[in-house]
Amino acid sequence: MERLQPPDRELAAGSPEWRPYLLLHGRYVEGLNLQALQDRLALSDRQLRREHGRALRAIATLLWDQAFPGAGQEDVPASPGPGADAPQAFEVTRRSLEIAETVRAVIQTLQNRAQSEGTALRASFRQPSPRPWPTG
Repeated sequence: MERLQPPDRELAAGSPEWRPYLLLHGRYVEGLNLQALQDRLALSDRQLRREHGRALRAIATLLWDQAFPGAGQEDVPASPGPGADAPQAFEVTRRSLEIAETVRAVIQTLQNRAQSEGTALRASFRQPSPRPWPTG
């Protein structure tokens, strides 16, 4: 995350070049909520969300480049080959995704977290109604 600091440290801390670093640091290191960050950075709710998305994409790109230096996405091996110097930090897997199964797993994770905090999380879903027109 420190690599998101602008190279020109002479810039004012409130300048747009500092926003990705200040936003991520405030949110994930200091634990500030979005309203506190909005006040601190003097941004509208909408602008803060845009900047937050840009900051997350920037850090994801840095992490990707660190894990796979010089490789485009199509060049990344699914798993390290024999004789690899160091194990990969994570494995890239391309497969179809069952949305309902994924949502259920996320809800279960959140329910477990809520329970550990002494609260409860309830979620309910209804089956989608059949479409009145043919698909395809």
